[in-house]
Amino acid sequence: MGEAWQRLAPPVQALHGGSGQTRFAGTFNVKRSNSALVNILMKPMALPDAGSAVPLTLVIAAGDQGETWQRTFAGKPLITEQVAADSQRIRESVASGYLWFRPGEDAGCLVFDQVAFAAKLGPLVIPIPGWLAPRVTVREEAVVGKTGVHATVRVAHPLLGLLIEYEGYVEPEKE
Repeated sequence: MGEAWQRLAPPVQALHGGSGQTRFAGTFNVKRSNSALVNILMKPMALPDAGSAVPLTLVIAAGDQGETWQRTFAGKPLITEQVAADSQRIRESVASGYLWFRPGEDAGCLVFDQVAFAAKLGPLVIPIPGWLAPRVTVREEAVVGKTGVHATVRVAHPLLGLLIEYEGYVEPEKE
């Protein structure tokens, strides 16, 4: 991110700038598609169930190659891995494929601009054109007077609409 990293609010930097393992906790509101068929098709992705004030724990384990993000929504894990794809992009591994993001700063907030998606089918990795790929948007921002971060993650599909959205607040766990 270069100089943009310095413009991020300190709580956002703390979420992403740790070494070793860091733990966070909070609550999130989770929305899912209104389509029963879409939700059935998404079941193998291990996404959280819809709900209000869903308890979340987040463990970020930083290593030499990147970070493992273990989110647990009401006891249900959602684990992804993030690595540097190149000097300007992050690649996140999810159950169904790979997402490439270009991180950026907007008024102290961290935003992830998705630039590509590829589906995993067994050993095959298939690039999906933008007009057919799910679209993930992420925004993380500091909350005045607090040590944590408010995050919004939205996944929508150009043809199917909203797949899932979760938003809420996490803060560092007390030792």
